[in-house]
Amino acid sequence: MIPKLLIDDQLLKSELFVMDNQSVFVALYWNTWEQVSEVISQVEKQVIEVSKTKLIQNE
Repeated sequence: MIPKLLIDDQLLKSELFVMDNQSVFVALYWNTWEQVSEVISQVEKQVIEVSKTKLIQNE
């Protein structure tokens, strides 16, 4: 389990973390795909929560 703070402070502000073909750099950065997929799934959850919030505000 990767600490949430580590994701927020380092990865989200890092140019390494881009949700496309550059994901391989994140993989190299973390060394294991398991950790990378954990980070990506947590970021996706955060994005979904933000999207829901925006939808609610727009109604």
